Amino acid sequence: MQKESDIQKQIFNYCTKIADDKNIVFFSIPNESLMTALRMFEIDMQTSAMLTNHFKSMGLLPGIPDTCLLYSGKTYFFETKRIGEDANMIQKIVHEKIKRTGHDVFIVKSLDEFILKLIEIGVV
Repeated sequence: MQKESDIQKQIFNYCTKIADDKNIVFFSIPNESLMTALRMFEIDMQTSAMLTNHFKSMGLLPGIPDTCLLYSGKTYFFETKRIGEDANMIQKIVHEKIKRTGHDVFIVKSLDEFILKLIEIGVV
């Protein structure tokens, strides 16, 4: 089973290839990456808490989707999950708040699902 980060990398590579031709802007929102880096580098709990608080004070928002795509005057958010997984409660709450502002949030579990959503919204 693919890791979430591997799916995100595939999405990034795909978007990089089509960005200029399809006139899209996309970017990652690396909330998860902070937590992964703290664990990967075995940062102690006190330092982890200080770093997390620092980033929260700069606007880090738990639950925000992984990728943002701008196309034709609209903003689309994509939450990447592995097959068999779903958004957690905090993510679901944030996704609903985003939807109430008139923006779309999609959960995708593969590059193929991501491409299907791009077809659905008219990007490809």
